[in-house]
Amino acid sequence: MNSKPLIALITGAAALLTLAGCSGAPDTETTPDGKTTPTAPMSAKDVRTPEAKADVACKDGKATIGQSNHEVTLAGACATVVVSANNAIVHLGDVKELTVTGGLTRVVVETADTVIVSGSGNDVLWQVEKPANIDDRGGQNFVQKVAKD
Repeated sequence: MNSKPLIALITGAAALLTLAGCSGAPDTETTPDGKTTPTAPMSAKDVRTPEAKADVACKDGKATIGQSNHEVTLAGACATVVVSANNAIVHLGDVKELTVTGGLTRVVVETADTVIVSGSGNDVLWQVEKPANIDDRGGQNFVQKVAKD
């Protein structure tokens, strides 16, 4: 009996089984209720930056950012910021209270005293100091310090 075809078959099956566990998908974990959730936000180099850009001003200590599918910048400090945009990237300075109601949005803030997230699939990343109050009411959100890529 010629063993070459059998060895080739076993080698191919072993290679297939080895590669079956490989995936380009982000790391996830399974929660007690059986749902999978990502374990970390995407790195900055992997985030798609929208072509449309917008600048927003803080008026009377307040700003609302509702420009979906945009990269939005609010320069300087602002007491209260509400981000209702979806699929956006938002750059903020110092904020007292940041509320994120949109979805699939990355918000990078210098500092914030309070962060409230009620949307889903958001990354809220601070650059300087962890907010004193974090209230994540949504799903699959990350609120953490900006990672070094």
